[in-house]
Amino acid sequence: MRKTTSLFLIFLSSATLAAAAPQRHRIVNLPTAPPVTLTGQVLDATDGSAVVQVEVSAGPHRFARTDGEGKFTLQLPKGLATTVTFSRTGYETLTQNLTINGAESKTFQLRGKPTARIVTTAGATHIIDSDSLEFGYAIPFLGVRHDPVAKMCRAGGQRFDLNRNDVKRVQGPAVSTTEAACCTRGPMTGAAFTLASGETVTAYFMDSCEHPHTQVFARNHKTWEQVIVDLGDVSEVVLP
Repeated sequence: MRKTTSLFLIFLSSATLAAAAPQRHRIVNLPTAPPVTLTGQVLDATDGSAVVQVEVSAGPHRFARTDGEGKFTLQLPKGLATTVTFSRTGYETLTQNLTINGAESKTFQLRGKPTARIVTTAGATHIIDSDSLEFGYAIPFLGVRHDPVAKMCRAGGQRFDLNRNDVKRVQGPAVSTTEAACCTRGPMTGAAFTLASGETVTAYFMDSCEHPHTQVFARNHKTWEQVIVDLGDVSEVVLP
């Protein structure tokens, strides 16, 4: 009788433990759509020229950039609607929903934004993307720092932020002043600015208190190569 009871208790205990044990769920990987190749070319909607260095994105892991002929290759999931985005300075961003079932070749057009120009004291003219213009300076052994918003100071010590979007014209070459209310370390570098409001103001870069060689940075509209001009060599910058 005792043996029978012991066996029953062992069986009951095992059953209880089995019921209490966590259930294991098998992970099933859902099938993914096989990739297919999209070959494309990006052209300027106005003159039909190739647009270089355009970022073509179809998500965080699907990315391409156009070459010197505006061409690119991108892998997309077969038969699935995919949002593809085309972006670059100087152009309006284009977004298209594409569904392709096999290798395809397509042409895309981007609408250009109004360009700006930098004219140097030597007479050279650079046609640039207006939304690429930035002011900055070089840091020895570390590289360069540039930003579309510059910390500025007027005579008398009035400080303000100058956004490139608020500038219509920069009249160079650079001017220099010693303004203790702005900088106690020495002269500062500045220029005459015509603002979108119509106001003309001479202002100085706060960064030039420590880094006197202020530079203008931009991207060439056609080649997207970086344009760097020292403010002392700038005759004018004209924005749309």
